[in-house]
Amino acid sequence: FTVIGDRVLFNAMSTETRRRETIFFDTVLRYNDDYSGHVRYANRHRGNRTRTIEGGDILVLSGDTLAIG
Repeated sequence: FTVIGDRVLFNAMSTETRRRETIFFDTVLRYNDDYSGHVRYANRHRGNRTRTIEGGDILVLSGDTLAIG
């Protein structure tokens, strides 16, 4: 997952272990009283499993610029 501004973007991960991290975080955001109803999602799907985006692939360079690699 990635937080961009006020939204959460869920990404496909390349390994089974990393996919579980995304499922765990989604569960916390949906059902924990501190987050439930307060999170804006950029997407609600887990993405295309053949294309992945993981930590470091999206960098916030400034308030209006992202680097995606």
